[in-house]
Amino acid sequence: MPVTFYKPLGDLPAYNNYNMMGRTYRYFNGSVQYPLGFGLSYTTFEYNWVKQLKAQYALADQIEISIVIQNAGIMDAAEVVQVYVEYPELEEMQLKELKAFKKVMIQKGQTSTISLSVPVSEVQKWDVSTKSWKL
Repeated sequence: MPVTFYKPLGDLPAYNNYNMMGRTYRYFNGSVQYPLGFGLSYTTFEYNWVKQLKAQYALADQIEISIVIQNAGIMDAAEVVQVYVEYPELEEMQLKELKAFKKVMIQKGQTSTISLSVPVSEVQKWDVSTKSWKL
């Protein structure tokens, strides 16, 4: 799904300004019917890490994600691998953000190794309280 479908629309704030707090997958912390990126399939996929994330990164680094996906079902199918970044709770900071994705076709019973990278510079955000960029 290219959008989020919320369970109770009453959980969303009124649209009387353009502030995104409490709206979209990036700022909404409630329960959803279908999240951004949700998709149905006629098969099941199993994910296993190949390369674990590091505990710390420098601004010039790349966050390298490598996983093996197995099509454990009985049908050939495509899967969209999605990488989300979760942020610390800071004033006016989004909760999470989609940073990378890749669609891959996997035959039934087969596996595929997927590698994605996110530049660390893309996860730094403006901290309103300190008026500076934070990693």
